[in-house]
Amino acid sequence: MKLMLASALVTAAACALIQPQLGLQAIPKPQHERPDAPGQRAAFDNARRLPPGASAINPAWYAAAEAQARRLPSFSTEAGRFVTGEKTSPRWQWLGPSNVGGRTRTLVFDPRDPQRMLAGGVSGGIFETTNGGVFWNSLNDDAANINIGALVFDPVTPDTIYAGTGELYRNNERPFAAMWGQGILRSTDNGQSFRQLVATANDNFRYVSDLVISPLDHRRIYAATNTGVWRSDDGGNNFVQILRPVDAGGGLLYEGCTDLQLLPGSDALLASCASRSEDDRYWLPNTVVPPACNGPCPATVFRTDDATGTPGWQVVLSENGMGRTSLALAPSNPNILYALAASTVPGPDRN
Repeated sequence: MKLMLASALVTAAACALIQPQLGLQAIPKPQHERPDAPGQRAAFDNARRLPPGASAINPAWYAAAEAQARRLPSFSTEAGRFVTGEKTSPRWQWLGPSNVGGRTRTLVFDPRDPQRMLAGGVSGGIFETTNGGVFWNSLNDDAANINIGALVFDPVTPDTIYAGTGELYRNNERPFAAMWGQGILRSTDNGQSFRQLVATANDNFRYVSDLVISPLDHRRIYAATNTGVWRSDDGGNNFVQILRPVDAGGGLLYEGCTDLQLLPGSDALLASCASRSEDDRYWLPNTVVPPACNGPCPATVFRTDDATGTPGWQVVLSENGMGRTSLALAPSNPNILYALAASTVPGPDRN
């Protein structure tokens, strides 16, 4: 019996020696993670929240629901009974965090008070300081969209403020990952409330990167969006397109226009319009793949001497490998214009 057991052990050991060693193989990581498909998630969420027959959430519903909620009775431990109105409002004290910020795309000064500034965050909304930046307060948490890409004060009636929503630039390494907006918001009460301009509630204003106001007429607003440059002559009630940048095949450049610069005392306008790699296209709701560029498609700076009426445009700057470009006029000399460009060589957004 012992001899048989010993033979079995020897045989098992021999088999273990001649059997190939099977180690755990490392599973190669995919080169790119699967996109999160934010459009499908948003569509699913909307389908659960929308009433029958509706296709989009009306921002006014939030204010109405909030007002209705305040009227509902709630038990007050202080009063020992059910009460309604302000007694039911929660009493909260802000504790923080106060030292964390996201991408801030725009910062503007109140023309009446240099201590007051407004800052626009990509996914945090509009913040206000009245003491030169020491403390900040949120202004538009209940607006139609809080992805802020542009801000501008009306120079004649500064209580009117315009906010462009949507971040046209991709925010991570996945394609079509930009933060889309809901057109242009307007406040007529010094920033206490913002309402969406109906004329911009469409895909032409899904990403608003810049807003400027004519020095000759404060009702004339220029907007740089994902489809080009648009102009309003009535304070934002109506808009007309005045520049549609296209590629060599006549297709819309898939980054539209990103920056505007008006020359002092005139409606002479410069517009920076950019196009990057195929993977950097912005995302539109209900659109699987935005149109690709029939390249090469470097960024281009256009100029018109009069942006009113039907302006004529000329190209003043465009070079191979030129990516997203920002414009700035020298305060000391209006004849000096600075252009800061990213490079698309060897890859997107290489400075």
